[in-house]
Amino acid sequence: MNVIAVCMGAYTAIYKLCMPKGELELLQKFVTDFKPIEPFSNCCRWSRDNAGLAVGGDDCAIRLYKVTSKDFKGEMPLVCELKEGGHT
Repeated sequence: MNVIAVCMGAYTAIYKLCMPKGELELLQKFVTDFKPIEPFSNCCRWSRDNAGLAVGGDDCAIRLYKVTSKDFKGEMPLVCELKEGGHT
């Protein structure tokens, strides 16, 4: 299964790419930036084993999501680490 993650404003969405039609199916959309004014998630990256997703936002935090299910149903556990000066 081909799965992609896309940052869109304050949200990150996980899509399944349905081949050979080339269609995207939305699996889950969740808030990944909690800045009070104009939140914006900048980038996201899968872990090497595809079991986790890291998302960096304008709120100077990197959030790590553990992906435990192939169908991505339900809430993903969240670990938040704030670093002084923001993330790089």
